[in-house]
Amino acid sequence: MQHDPPLTSSACSGFTLLEALLTLLILGFGLVAVARLQTTVLIEGQQTKSLAEAATLARSQIESLRFAANLYSAPGESASGQKTHSGLHETYHIKWQLRPAPDNAFTHTEVSVLWTDRFGSHTTRLATLLMDPAPFPPALPPTEELPARP
Repeated sequence: MQHDPPLTSSACSGFTLLEALLTLLILGFGLVAVARLQTTVLIEGQQTKSLAEAATLARSQIESLRFAANLYSAPGESASGQKTHSGLHETYHIKWQLRPAPDNAFTHTEVSVLWTDRFGSHTTRLATLLMDPAPFPPALPPTEELPARP
């Protein structure tokens, strides 16, 4: 009758309980880190969307003021205004101020967009110089007619 030799530690294969627990611990830390990273990415993405929308609203307001600056102020006078806009994620408060530049040929225009989300209050501000259309005379009608093409 043949007897098998006793198993020694070098002949055993597999994992010990300590190795399995250590592996689970490292895996747990990795999963927690991935979950925190995902949360941070979602929060930053939301804030980026709100900031982009605020910047777009500010640029749009500057363009509106560019074409209607004479409706808001007479040449050489200051003016200001505000309005509220309901955006995709937040409610934005848009404020603007028009001030004459020192040479009176330009209007210093500043637009601020304010909003509050669950992380606090935020502001984005754009400023530019708008040319006053008043210094330029209207186009004069042509005095001579162009010859007709043959």
